[in-house]
Amino acid sequence: MKKCINTIFVIVLFFLANGCDAGQGAFEDTIPNLHTLSTAVTPEGSGAVSPSGGDYVSENTVQVSAIASEGYIFDRWEGDLSGNSNPEFLYFNNNKSVTAVFVRVVTKINPANSVITVSPAKLKVGEYSTVTIDLRDDGNNPFTGLSEADFVVDITGSATVGTLHETTVSGTYQFEITNNTPEETSLSVTADGITLTEKPSLIFEVGDPSQLVILTQPESTQSGSPIGGPPSVSVMDKFGHRIPYIEVSVKEQGGQALSGGDTVVATNQAGIAEFENLVIHGRNEWFTLTFSVSGLDEVATDRFRITAGARGDDDHDD
Repeated sequence: MKKCINTIFVIVLFFLANGCDAGQGAFEDTIPNLHTLSTAVTPEGSGAVSPSGGDYVSENTVQVSAIASEGYIFDRWEGDLSGNSNPEFLYFNNNKSVTAVFVRVVTKINPANSVITVSPAKLKVGEYSTVTIDLRDDGNNPFTGLSEADFVVDITGSATVGTLHETTVSGTYQFEITNNTPEETSLSVTADGITLTEKPSLIFEVGDPSQLVILTQPESTQSGSPIGGPPSVSVMDKFGHRIPYIEVSVKEQGGQALSGGDTVVATNQAGIAEFENLVIHGRNEWFTLTFSVSGLDEVATDRFRITAGARGDDDHDD
């Protein structure tokens, strides 16, 4: 009886073992064999590949497309694809690597379609204006991809030009321009060997008042006569340029009255204020004039002497 039970147990184990092996083999047969696709483009930024990558079942065929960026066209495949058919079909029997090669569209800058703007067009010395260049080709499409070395900027006068760069707007380039000399200046731009039609101008004006400078010191004078020199001053910006049409006031430092001429004079077109016909009445006394402009420090002249004048003038002081 015991021998019979053992025999039955062995038979059961045999069938169980064979049944498990058969099921595992069938499961393994359902797992697909996968291969990996990796893609690249050259030059960088010239386009894309679709699909860009992933895992694909062995012995399947996948359509691969090259998509050009603006300003480029597809040239050829490299890697596990060749030729220039687009799209192309890729058969997966192992891992695949594909590179799409693009080339720039051969176009030419059209100077009539391209635009140069300056902002601001009128400014003060030492300030900066932004020059924007919008390059377009014959089809009025943005002309991209140029570097600073592809440009020549010619400018008149003493203005200086900053670094030129392409902006985030396709086909648009910018640089800054400044000038420490008050003058009108014009600029010409050549891009990729093509000189653009527009030649904008900028006007640099004198800066804000920064200093008050005495040009002519007062001279010793007889009482009752116009102060010699005559005294004159100039209002200047921080670069030393004289500023026209700025009002300058004058007084005697000790409070002595001034007569005969204006005590408030505007600088002329040359930026000079001249104080003519000012008279001080006195006898052998020393005086100092002070000049002032709103927002600036006062400046004082050297001491000068008023000598005794005619008898009638001396009586004026009594």
